[in-house]
Amino acid sequence: MKALVDQGPAEPVRAAQADRVNPPFVIVGMGPVGMQCARLLRVKAPATRVVLYGDEPWLPYDRIQLSALLAGQRRMEHVLAPPFDAEDTGLEPRLHCAVTGIDRQARVVRDAEGGVQPYSKLLLALGSEAQVPQIPGIDLPGVYVLRDLGDVQRLMARRARSRHTLVLGGGLLGLEAARAMQRFHTRVTLVHRGPWLVNRQLDAGAAALLQRHLERSDLQILISTGVRALIGTDCLAGAVLGDGR
Repeated sequence: MKALVDQGPAEPVRAAQADRVNPPFVIVGMGPVGMQCARLLRVKAPATRVVLYGDEPWLPYDRIQLSALLAGQRRMEHVLAPPFDAEDTGLEPRLHCAVTGIDRQARVVRDAEGGVQPYSKLLLALGSEAQVPQIPGIDLPGVYVLRDLGDVQRLMARRARSRHTLVLGGGLLGLEAARAMQRFHTRVTLVHRGPWLVNRQLDAGAAALLQRHLERSDLQILISTGVRALIGTDCLAGAVLGDGR
C-alpha cells in the first residue's frame, strides 16, 4: 500500500469554519474501494458530508477494464466511471489533488496544493503499487508497469514502435498484458518464475491447457525462469534470463 507521512503539528489549519465545527468524512483514494465507500456513505448516511481525494488527473475509472482498453476491446468512455452527481452537495471530489500528510493529533490532512482539511473520520483507500523486481537495469527507459490509466497510455504509445515486448509475470494481469501487447502483431515473450502459468489459481493440468492455447496465438512462454538482469545503455536492449539465455 502507498504510504502517507504522519505529520505532527505544523502551520495553523487553513480551513473553512464550517469544517472546523462539523468536519466531513475524508476518503483518500478514488479507486474502487474509495468510490464504493463514498457511494454507500451518501446512501446510508446522507447527512454526512464526504470529501474525496484522488491524485490522478482523470475521473474515477474501472481499473479492471485497463487490460481490455490496452487491447483495444474497450474505449476510454467505457472505462471512465459516470461523473459525480453535480446536485449532490454532500460529496466534494478533489481530482488531481494528492494528500501529502496526516496530522492525527489535529485530525487534519494536508494536500499538495497547501490545503489543510479537517476530518471526523479518515479512510485510506490507497490501493496497491506494481511489484517491481529489484534487478540490475530495472530503471532503464523502456521498462513499464501496468497498474493505472497513465501506464496504459504509455504502453499504447510504446506498442506502436515495439518489435518485441517482454512481459515479466505469468499471473492474470501478466497474461492480459501479453495478449494486449500483441495487438499490432508485435512479437511478445512472457517469462514466468512459477512452475506453471497462473499458478495461484490453476493446477498444473489446467495451466498446460491454457499455455497450449496461448502458444497457438504466437505468444512465446518461458516457464520456471526469471530475469537476472536487464541490459542496455540509453534504453532497454535485452534481458539475461535466470538460466543464462
